[in-house]
Amino acid sequence: MADIVITIAAKVAEYLVAPIGRQLRYLFCYRSYTDDLNNKVQELGRVRDDLQRTVGDETKRAGYEIRPIVQEWLNRVDGITEEAEELMKDENKSCFKGWCPNLKSRYLLSRKADKKAQVIVQIQKEGNFPHGVSDRVPLRNLTFKNYEPFESRASILNKIMDAFGDDEIKMIGVWGMGGVGKTTLVKQVAEQAKQGKLFTTEVYIDVSWTRDLEKPQQGIAKIQQKIAEMLHLEFTGKDESTRAVELKHRLKKEKILIILDDIWKEIDLEEVGIPCKDDPTECKVVLTSRDLHLIRQYMDAETCFLIQQLPPKEAWSLFNKTSGGSLEKNLELRPIATDVVEECEGLPIAIVTIAKALKGKNVAVWKNALKELRTSAPTNIQGVEEKVYSCLELSYNHLESDEVKSLFLLCGLLGDGDISLDDLLKYGMDLDLFDYIDALEQARNKLLTLVEILKASSLLLEVEDGSYREAPSLFFVEEGNGFVRMHDVVRDVAKAIASKDPHHRFVVKEDVRLQGWEKRDGELRNCTGISLKCTHVHELPEGLVCPKLGFFLLNGNDNFLKIPDTFFKEMKEVRVLSLFRIDLTQLPSSLHFLSNLRTLCLHRCRTLKDITILGELKKLQILSLVDCGILVFPKEMMQLTDLRMLNLVDSRILGPRNVISSLSRLEYLCMRIILWGSEGVDGGRRNACLSELKHLSCLRALQLQLPHSCLPSEDVSFENLTRYDISIGSRPGHYGEKKTSRRLKLYKIKGPDMVKCFSKLLKTTEVLALGRLRDTKHFVYELDCDGFPQLKYLYISRSDGMQYIMNTMEMEWVDPPHSAFPLLEGLKLRCLKQLEAVCHGPIPMGCFANLRDLIIEECNSLKYIIWLPTTQARESVLVFPQLGSLKLERLPNLINFYSTGTSGSQEPCSSFFNQVALPGLELLYLVSMDNVKTVWDNQDPVCSSSKLKDLYLKGCKNLLIVFPSNFLEGIQSLQTLNIENCCSLKEIFEVGKIYKVESNGIAVPPLREMCLHGQNMESVRKDSLGYLAFQSLNSLKVGSCASLKYLFPTSVAKGLVQLEVLEIFDCGVEEIVANENGLEEVPIFLFPRLTSLKLTKLYQLKRFYRDKYSLGCPLLKTLVVCNCDEVELLLQEKSLESEVDKQPLFLIEKNTFPNVEELKLGFKGPMEILLSQFSRESFGKLRVLEIKACHDVLVVIPSSKLQVLHNLKQLIVRNCSSVKEVIQVEGRVGETFPQLTIMYLENLPMLTHLSGFGPFLQNLHSLQVSKCGKLINLVSPSMAKTLVQLEELTVSYCDEVKEIVENEGGEATDDKIVFTKLKKLKLHFLPNLKSFCSARYTLIFPCLTEMQVKRCPEMEIFCKGDSITQRLEKVLMSDHRPCWENDLNTTIQKMFMETHPKEEDSKEEILDEENAEEWNSKEQHPKVEDSVEDTKEEDSERGESGSLEQRSS
Repeated sequence: MADIVITIAAKVAEYLVAPIGRQLRYLFCYRSYTDDLNNKVQELGRVRDDLQRTVGDETKRAGYEIRPIVQEWLNRVDGITEEAEELMKDENKSCFKGWCPNLKSRYLLSRKADKKAQVIVQIQKEGNFPHGVSDRVPLRNLTFKNYEPFESRASILNKIMDAFGDDEIKMIGVWGMGGVGKTTLVKQVAEQAKQGKLFTTEVYIDVSWTRDLEKPQQGIAKIQQKIAEMLHLEFTGKDESTRAVELKHRLKKEKILIILDDIWKEIDLEEVGIPCKDDPTECKVVLTSRDLHLIRQYMDAETCFLIQQLPPKEAWSLFNKTSGGSLEKNLELRPIATDVVEECEGLPIAIVTIAKALKGKNVAVWKNALKELRTSAPTNIQGVEEKVYSCLELSYNHLESDEVKSLFLLCGLLGDGDISLDDLLKYGMDLDLFDYIDALEQARNKLLTLVEILKASSLLLEVEDGSYREAPSLFFVEEGNGFVRMHDVVRDVAKAIASKDPHHRFVVKEDVRLQGWEKRDGELRNCTGISLKCTHVHELPEGLVCPKLGFFLLNGNDNFLKIPDTFFKEMKEVRVLSLFRIDLTQLPSSLHFLSNLRTLCLHRCRTLKDITILGELKKLQILSLVDCGILVFPKEMMQLTDLRMLNLVDSRILGPRNVISSLSRLEYLCMRIILWGSEGVDGGRRNACLSELKHLSCLRALQLQLPHSCLPSEDVSFENLTRYDISIGSRPGHYGEKKTSRRLKLYKIKGPDMVKCFSKLLKTTEVLALGRLRDTKHFVYELDCDGFPQLKYLYISRSDGMQYIMNTMEMEWVDPPHSAFPLLEGLKLRCLKQLEAVCHGPIPMGCFANLRDLIIEECNSLKYIIWLPTTQARESVLVFPQLGSLKLERLPNLINFYSTGTSGSQEPCSSFFNQVALPGLELLYLVSMDNVKTVWDNQDPVCSSSKLKDLYLKGCKNLLIVFPSNFLEGIQSLQTLNIENCCSLKEIFEVGKIYKVESNGIAVPPLREMCLHGQNMESVRKDSLGYLAFQSLNSLKVGSCASLKYLFPTSVAKGLVQLEVLEIFDCGVEEIVANENGLEEVPIFLFPRLTSLKLTKLYQLKRFYRDKYSLGCPLLKTLVVCNCDEVELLLQEKSLESEVDKQPLFLIEKNTFPNVEELKLGFKGPMEILLSQFSRESFGKLRVLEIKACHDVLVVIPSSKLQVLHNLKQLIVRNCSSVKEVIQVEGRVGETFPQLTIMYLENLPMLTHLSGFGPFLQNLHSLQVSKCGKLINLVSPSMAKTLVQLEELTVSYCDEVKEIVENEGGEATDDKIVFTKLKKLKLHFLPNLKSFCSARYTLIFPCLTEMQVKRCPEMEIFCKGDSITQRLEKVLMSDHRPCWENDLNTTIQKMFMETHPKEEDSKEEILDEENAEEWNSKEQHPKVEDSVEDTKEEDSERGESGSLEQRSS
């Protein structure tokens, strides 16, 4: 009883006494409150002064201004300071300055001082700006005379403007090929600097005349004079050195921008008088050139900016504007213009020149120009030769050596597409392109040197890494993808130059035809090179008379081109012959006339069988037989004693022994698929075997892919090999494809056999990939006691006996012990069932010191990565200094990364990385690690993972905490955090211990991306640490968090100024932002960078925020709200002015969403989709609108909103049971309607007609209608005639549709309907369809190539009039069988007869068959085609329980 009384008394004291005490303190301790207020005002003032100094320093930088959030904070500080000072003045005005106290005023004063002090503390906490206090001033969208601003150039312009604000940078370089827009860019830079008042004077000088300088001294004087004129400076000195001193003195006095545009030769700027980078000056110098090497003479690489070609969209915009701006509306010219722009390949000078030349011309001129551009002979396009070609020819003329000029012309000879470095080596070697070089390795080095010169001169371009059918050879495996690229216009210039050069004259022809060559006999006689692509020719003439020809490339393109036996008779000087896709069973006998032939390439000649004649080509040095089927090496091949390169990639070779060994000068041998014989006799036939390679003393590069049977019986001598790629058995993959020049891949080979056959290679290989390795328990000890000194990448998979990679406990190390794996960069171990540790025992000095990438997957017995037994002294901290990526996946028994103890006796340490430091770690990926409870703890070194950027944790079901409190300081580089299905996780950031002390100054990681999936949490973050942590957040995706009630508190939401992507799905949230403390009446939520907001499957969601608020999303482009059935009013910024029948989904200001382009809505509630708040300001840029599962909507787009949606291109409406009208057009005659290109209507049971669609059809490309049960026909004849752009039409599952084009009655007055561009017509499951059109119209389909008619049992004819289909060859039936009988009407009649035999099936059987087909058909739910493919991702019928990573991708 006493306890109960005490408890009650305590509660009474808590609820009554404490508040009374606080009120009494206001009365009697008022001085302490006012003093405390004064102290906090002073402290806040000091913080404000520090911040203002920082702001002053930042905004002095060129082009920077204070961030709005910082200015707002400073204004709040000024406001609260002024209020506090007024309050303290009131204190001094009290009765007789305190000698006669007024208890009431004293109480009120204390109370106000306390409240003000609390507000000041809160404001001071918000004064932390980890993302900086200033932003660069947004560049104005300047439009200069004769110039077009390009978005793709904006980043470079921004970087240059940033460099202007960096005091350490004095010189800035801009380089790129001629005509790419360097001058335009730097003039924009000058104009921007001028408008921003960054410099006192901007000096622009065109120095293109430097290309003609014979003496640099002349250039110095000329530049001095030009600068002096711009600065109104009169020199007193007469010689250059005196003038340089005067000029330098002037430039040091002012902040001046100097632009030297188009420099060709190096000039000493210091001799000019321009201060160098070490001089104390605010002067900035911008140089432009075509030559990167020249630019690099003046500055570091970081300040050199490459200008590349325009992307297709910008190229089209420039071309359209230059040609008059009307191409978008000219349906006849637009496709031709599109092809013309493609030929210009983004080069501005070509785009502008050709657009001006074609402006105002008729269609015939445009078509002729396109033909000339495609044939590289634009002789009749005004300005091309004098402006475009001459501009680029200057770059060629300034190449220093004949070698590099010859290589440039060779690149122009190789036709279109990317250029293989292997081809350049093969062709250049035997065209004597590389002077005084005889060895392939030396020629390779020379070639790369020349290629770099051409790249630096902007005459060759880099090729982005991609998938190529032909991988580069060993010579170029380190050079990216082994390809370079020549711009189409540059290639045309190379052809034009060669046509005038008697020493390099060549001919390149596409789609050549026989009759053309009869007229070109005189031209061919003087040619030194010919490149032909014969697309539509199946047989060549008997021969070509080309006495000077040295290079001949022939591409048959389709393996049907035949070569006459006498074809090569009059080409006796040919040194390089390359044949692609030619129909040959044996080589032409006229090849023996090519006595000077050095290089022969036969690629993809798959019918070739007999190559006996090769033995007569005694001077042959390079032979490449790629993908030529099965070939038999003749004995005559033994006569090719001068052969240096033999490439047999993807060709199956049978041959007698000693042929390979007789090629004594062979330096490079590549055989990826070859039918070798095993050692000894193979089935009675003595095939070539691997041991023959011992006789090739000159061999330096070897590529082999062999079966197990070809394993040599002894160690083949590979001592001279510098490059090799050897694969025995299947390819293990992964690291086996690394770009290194020494690779060894072995599969299903026993350890002793590996040592016996490849002991020398094991010591030199850089890549070792092993699969199903047998009889090996301790990898290093058993295979190479030297520790693989050159190995960089090791991959071992499915080798069940492997216990340790390295077991130093059982190895007899020399003293001092030598290291294993000193150069190892990557280690991947997969499916090693018995693996217990990577290293068992002490790690030798230097071992794993270079390891950068460690991946271990599905090794069920693995306990530790490093296991040091208790008998050994343990290091304090184990360091892997270079490890940058660590992926551990499905390791159920892994306890810790590093541990001591005997097997089974070790308890888990406090954290997974206990006493392990990974200072270079950037990526950590932990999946299904059941034993991990904490990744780090407070005892781990703070700097142990200081560079960590990306952290992925998935399925770690016992994980409790990720980052302990004391560890936060050590993860300041963290940018991406992905946590999925870690169901026991309690805290991501442990903050409880931190907030026992003052939290100011806590270092928080600047997260950019966060993904949370399947977690048990109520909110993402609700403390002030979260406010700091999310200020840098760009992307937040949250899914499958059932207990999540809201996403952020108000304080966190207000700090999301960097957020760009917000996605929430399948969570229990009721509101996105919660007002937990109830402090603010009308908060302002500003998301200045948000571009995508997606809310899906949030079945409890009611509102964004429950009270009134202001919202700003100026950059939002994508808004998705689907399956949020409890939504009352999602976004509300103002109160309803009057009662409405339906609650609006959005009640917002007019300019809340000014840039939204994609809107997808789906919900079941009685919601009005488009209320009067939808205006041009908010949704005027909308391009994609999707409405689905909205069951209380009658009209999707009311007529009042057509003007608002004038930019709409795609409209998708699905599963809306009440929709009667999709677009309402009543009373809108003569207005501008949306230019729809895609329309998709599905499952609209109340839709009866499309009659109002007429104004929207003329631009429609795709129309798909499905499951509209009351629809009888699709379009009227007048509507059908407007479908001039329609490319695809699909109608399916519309039970009442009887015809597609309505019969309006009466005789047709205009008897033609032309579907100009229709390519695909699909009619599926239309049980009452009688015909496509029952009126007597002639239906014309000039482009129709694909037609399907499935389950349309009542369709007897296609139309009553004629149907013309020039290109249609078949109609696909229900069982996917093709059917065709002369024309469409006859074909449909035949299909009807086949499905309606004389003894008709009963109605029940037909229905059963239709139901079964509908159930099983893959087309039961038709989908929007690729152009709207992304809309299906939010389909409510699709399961969305997959991983967050899968959904977000």
